[in-house]
Amino acid sequence: MTSERELLDTIRRAFPEAAATLGIGDDAAILSLGAPGVFTKDILVEEVDFYADADPRHLAEKCLAVNLSDLAAMGARPVAFLLSLAMPDRFLSSFHAFVDSLARASARHRVTLIGGDLSRSAQLAICVTAIGEAPLRPLLRSAARPGDRVFVSRPIGGAAAGFELLRRGWRLDDARTAVPPTAIRASFEQRAFAQSALLQHLTPEPEVALGERLATLEVVHACIDLSDGLSTDLGRLCEASSCGAVVEWERLPPLSGLASIGASLVSVDDA
Repeated sequence: MTSERELLDTIRRAFPEAAATLGIGDDAAILSLGAPGVFTKDILVEEVDFYADADPRHLAEKCLAVNLSDLAAMGARPVAFLLSLAMPDRFLSSFHAFVDSLARASARHRVTLIGGDLSRSAQLAICVTAIGEAPLRPLLRSAARPGDRVFVSRPIGGAAAGFELLRRGWRLDDARTAVPPTAIRASFEQRAFAQSALLQHLTPEPEVALGERLATLEVVHACIDLSDGLSTDLGRLCEASSCGAVVEWERLPPLSGLASIGASLVSVDDA
């Protein structure tokens, strides 16, 4: 049986340096911010947000990314994060892989772990609290004005397509190559599309630099993360701003191949 102290030692070795005045190891962390703080929290729950056989490396990347994406939508610069894990015993064999992947992701985004909590549970639950700072101004979903234009920052639909492919038995191997279910003979184009969609769902990339840049532009009034989909999140922005929006659907950029290759994968699987 692995003790909590051994698990904490694994975390300390993976995150040797902290941005905090006082980080991992005490009852609480102490963090000095040079600008107004921005805080967000997301929780991922097994069999609700991911499947029980999900790759722990992908879970580590995603749990951090979804929080950093919220900071990016506020125009904030990520500084640090807290991690809470409620783990079943079967996850202990994946713990090192999870922590190593989380450490690599945090280094890539220049954000560090400063504390958290560990507990046991029948199902895995991962909760991250991300901390950022907004040296200029926060971008609020409630600040849109009549006459503003609506933009998306990149092609949409990939994460939803990735979730659907995962549900239908597709997966990524250790080389992050898309592997179809045994019943499907997928073409090169189908595999390439599936790889792109699965990566967007399993390991989303938060647009932190873009968020910081948008906060410097006076013409940008409002912003929102689209993790729940354009129609849902744009509706939330409009409601918060007490205004409406007209969407030119034909001008939206979908993930390349979504209409043709994505549809063919679904039809093949349903055949």
